[in-house]
Amino acid sequence: LFISPTILVACLSTMIALATVVTEYLRTEILNNKVNYLYILMGVLGLTAVMARYKLDTLIKFYGPLMDITYPVLVVLTLCNIAYKLFGFKYVKIPVYATFLVMSLWTGYDYIYSSQGTKAPEI
Repeated sequence: LFISPTILVACLSTMIALATVVTEYLRTEILNNKVNYLYILMGVLGLTAVMARYKLDTLIKFYGPLMDITYPVLVVLTLCNIAYKLFGFKYVKIPVYATFLVMSLWTGYDYIYSSQGTKAPEI
C-alpha cells in the first residue's frame, strides 16, 4: 500500500521534469521560440504516448543499431574529456570520429547480414 503510490509519484515527477526540459529545449534551441510552448508539449507527450504503446523489445529492435553506435562513442568522448582535464589531451575529435566510423561500419555490417537471416562471418 505504501510502495506503489511512492513509485507512481516518483515516475510522474520524472515524466513531468523530462517533458518540461525536452519541450523547453525544442522551443528555444530548435524552433527559436516560433512555436507555442503548449503545442510543443502536446507533441512531446503525444510522441511519448505512441512510444509507450510498444513493448520494450520493439523499441530496442528499432533503436538497437543507433544505441550500438552511440554508446561506444559516448564512452570514448567521456574518456577523452577526462584525459583532457587530467593530462591536457587535446585530440578529442579524432578518437570520437574514429569510434563513430568503426562502430557505424561494424553495426552496418552486422545489420546487413542479420536482415538477410544469415550470421555475419567473423572479421
